[in-house]
Amino acid sequence: MAEYGVTVRHFADRTLKNLKTIERLSKEAPKENFEVTQLVNSAIGLLMFPQQEFFEMIPMTDLAALKKQGWPIPKFEFGEERTRNLRDLTKNMRNSFAHFNIDFKPEKGKIVGLYLWNRPEEKQPPNWVCYISIEDLRLLFEKFVAIVHKISSAPYAESGIKQVRSEFRRANSQMSTRT
Repeated sequence: MAEYGVTVRHFADRTLKNLKTIERLSKEAPKENFEVTQLVNSAIGLLMFPQQEFFEMIPMTDLAALKKQGWPIPKFEFGEERTRNLRDLTKNMRNSFAHFNIDFKPEKGKIVGLYLWNRPEEKQPPNWVCYISIEDLRLLFEKFVAIVHKISSAPYAESGIKQVRSEFRRANSQMSTRT
């Protein structure tokens, strides 16, 4: 079994490897291997888990600076003011994927991009809508993983599960002292 420095970082690395494998295989057999499907599935390891694990450490670099650094910026249809920086962008994108607030843009039999949106509550209209091409989404995920590498240096020793177990024991002992 491999030793992991930071579980989320290594999970992102393995997710990226899997994505690259499917991308290569899709060129060899496009009717059997689906790179866009894999890209969307990879949102868990390349965006959602890292965004949740390192939220407070994600830089608040504004979108103009990100663009100068070569980051792709989605085209906003609504709610651009809700995305001032990288932390906002990853949060909004994470929420879109987590709640399946996505739609595929087909063109000539291929998926060329995704529409992403968020809404404050299920029955309310969206308060954030953007479009991002598949190529830009792929690049954005790769750049975000590079950021995750920079901000995740602490070793991982099952600290998450230890914390959960500790909280569980504390809650149980408090409950038993009350009865």
